[in-house]
Amino acid sequence: MLPALYFQQMGEYSGFLNHSEHRIMYRNKTYPSAAHLWEAMKYLDRRPDLAEMIRMCADFGELFQLTSSEAFRKEERRDWAKVFLKVLEDVVLRKFRQHPDLRSLLLGTGHAPLVYSDTRDGYWGDGPMGSGTNHLGKVLQVVRDRLRNEREPHA
Repeated sequence: MLPALYFQQMGEYSGFLNHSEHRIMYRNKTYPSAAHLWEAMKYLDRRPDLAEMIRMCADFGELFQLTSSEAFRKEERRDWAKVFLKVLEDVVLRKFRQHPDLRSLLLGTGHAPLVYSDTRDGYWGDGPMGSGTNHLGKVLQVVRDRLRNEREPHA
């Protein structure tokens, strides 16, 4: 098995994070980050006004404060708990397609397991003592495979 590639908030692979400042175009609108688009996806169909408020957030802190509010949480799409990881895969794939430098960096990781190293985040990262679920790393691996399959000719 290949050694894992660990990435963090800072450093060469910080662009892998959903809140990195890599703009994303979706439905002819620009979102400041993948995190903005992913959060907006909770509301785009039923409450486009809330999705637009998310899109206009200046930074991740403002975005988190807004989407953590009770007013927003009660309006999110009903199936979000079932679809949020798949939606994230699609958003992250869009991000890496739109930023060739990031795509090259991700593809350059080969087949190594990707681990978001964050001792405070046991869901998206490896969590305390490496016991987390590392969902961000897993999403990135799926996106990397999808990008690789787009590049390689199919037999």
